[in-house]
Formats: sequence, C-alpha cells, structure tokens
Amino acid sequence: MSERSTSKAALIVASLALVLSATTGATAAVVTSQQIAKNAVKSKHIAKSAVKSRHIARGTIKYGDLAPAAREQLQGQQGPAGPAGPSGPAGEITPLASGETMSGPIAAAGAKLDNGTGGYLSAVIQYPRPLAAPAPNGALAQVWGTTYTADCPGPGQAAAGKLCIYSSLHSLVANPYIYSDDAWADGRNGVVVFWPFNGNSGNAWVAGSWAYTAP
Repeated sequence: MSERSTSKAALIVASLALVLSATTGATAAVVTSQQIAKNAVKSKHIAKSAVKSRHIARGTIKYGDLAPAAREQLQGQQGPAGPAGPSGPAGEITPLASGETMSGPIAAAGAKLDNGTGGYLSAVIQYPRPLAAPAPNGALAQVWGTTYTADCPGPGQAAAGKLCIYSSLHSLVANPYIYSDDAWADGRNGVVVFWPFNGNSGNAWVAGSWAYTAP
C-alpha cells in the first residue's frame, strides 16, 4: 500500500474509533498509520458508503485514483471552436507532364502612325502550369485564320514541343517571334510574343488563342 493509501486507511480507522467511543462510552485507542501493516486494509474491510467526503483531506485523491467510469463523468461539454489558424504556404504547382496540352486566349492592339518600318505589337502568355523546362524560341508556330498544319491542327491543339498561336483576327502585323529561353522571359512560366508591323500605317491588332503540348 502506498503512503497515501495508508494515510487514508489510518484516517478511516481513526474515524471509526471516534464513532465507537461516542456511542458506547468506551475509550478507544488512537491508531496511527505506523501501526497498520502494509496492504492490511482492503476494500472489503470498509463498509459501503462508510467513507464520506468529509473523511478525505482536500487534494488527497488524484485523477488517476478514480475508476474509468468516474473519470468519464468528469468530462465537460465540448467548448466552441477556436479561431481559424493562419493559412499555410502555397504548394508548388506540378509542371506540365509530357504529352499534356494547355491553352488560353491571346490578344494585342496598337497604332502604326506612319508607313515606315519598325515597331511591334507585343503580348505575354502566362502559362497556367509551369513547364519542366523552357520551350525553345524556335518552338513557335503561327497560324493565320484557318490555315492549320500538322503541328497546329486547330485551336486547343499543338504537336509535342510546339507553341501554336491561332490568330483568328489580325491586321497590319507580320509573323511573330517569341522570347522564351532567354533574359526576356521566364520560359518555364510563360513567353513574350512580338508581332512586327507590316509597314502600313493604321490600327494594328491580333486576337485568338494559343496552345502548347509538353514534349
């Protein structure tokens, strides 16, 4: 029996002795914990409901002393949910896998003020998913209207390793070129497209869509 249990047993025995003395007039000897052999007092020696809360010193019984059923009764109701925590860092987007295709719109407009040479329209293609490696500058294929090719068979489609630009509407511009794998653009996430003016003055524009398939 632990020292704490022995103290409890001594308290119970002393209390019983006081009760006996008060009811019979007899003199009862005081029993101390040193006079009780270790593990001598069992639960069977204590009458049911004989030990009251007043017989137990405050702080003597710990949570571990309670039976499992008694512990469950001490469980309170669940409290309200706490505030939401801060958002975690954004995960990295998976690069476009080999054979996968992505596409999107593209448009640019401007004014050519004279008939001289020089000048460009430009647009940025921002990929919705990064590439495993930048597309080379030579990957660009321009389609004017519906003059589809084997590499660019139609909007939303492109041969592996090709960036197809389908210009359904255009005016006063010539075949474009791109900057992808150089200092002009982060080629894994997008490209910059330039359409040279064709030399005539007036309003220039180009509009359509693009498609790229990972090699």
